[in-house]
Amino acid sequence: MVWHYSGLLALSDFDDVADQLLVHQAACQACPRLMILYHRGLDASGMDAEALEALLVRVKDIHARILDKCIQRTAHVCGDDLIRHAVEHYVLRVEARADDEQRVFVTEAEARSWLAAL
Repeated sequence: MVWHYSGLLALSDFDDVADQLLVHQAACQACPRLMILYHRGLDASGMDAEALEALLVRVKDIHARILDKCIQRTAHVCGDDLIRHAVEHYVLRVEARADDEQRVFVTEAEARSWLAAL
C-alpha cells in the first residue's frame, strides 16, 4: 500500500485518508506493508505546533481504528531534509506496537528494499 503527500498539507487531508481506509478496510488488512511518500515541495507551513500535535493524534487514531490489525512495517520516504526531520520526529513520538516498525528513508529504492525483507 502506498500513500502520496504533496502540496499544501492540512489537517483535513488526514480525514480524507481515514475515510478512504475505512472504505477499503478489507484490502488494507490484507497488506502488511505501507510506504508513505512525501514529495519535494510538501508544504506544512500553515500548521503551527498545535496543528502538528493534532495531526499526531489524528494519525494515531487512524492506526488504532484501521491499521493496527495489519500493518507491520511502515516506510516513510522523504527526499526533502525539512520534511524528513519532521517525519523522524513523528516516528519517535508514535507509540509503536512491538510488531510494528517504522523507518524513514531518503529514497524510495531504500524503502522498497527494507519493506521487501519482511
